[in-house]
Amino acid sequence: MSLTLSEFLVKIETHYKSKTLQDDCLPRVRAYIISKSEQRWDNAIDPMGVKWPALSPKTIAYKVANGYSREILVRTGAARARGFVTSIRNNILTVRFPSESRYMERHHWGSDRLPRRRILGLSPDDKKAIRAIVRDSFRFS
Repeated sequence: MSLTLSEFLVKIETHYKSKTLQDDCLPRVRAYIISKSEQRWDNAIDPMGVKWPALSPKTIAYKVANGYSREILVRTGAARARGFVTSIRNNILTVRFPSESRYMERHHWGSDRLPRRRILGLSPDDKKAIRAIVRDSFRFS
């Protein structure tokens, strides 16, 4: 069973229903998720630590011929520079790709032409770390 981040946080918040979430909790969770996502991008791995599929020889030849980086999910560096879009509203944290990065979404989910190369997501260790952040951010009411 997989949970969205907001479902995961709702389950945590329900567990700690006698306490009040401190204001810095979701920003700390956001910082953790962004940091882990950037590390995964740097290491070309998905949230479970699985290496992304290698570039095809055709893609490598195209990148070399056009002076682009040979790194996976890096052509000019523009998508990476855009980073992630985050928002916190009504105790709901959203982390996503910028709307102009449809290419990144297609890679994240995969398609007939593009292998799946996930960046966003939560591993079991991430969930433990987030639980610790949330647990530390509750105070008794």
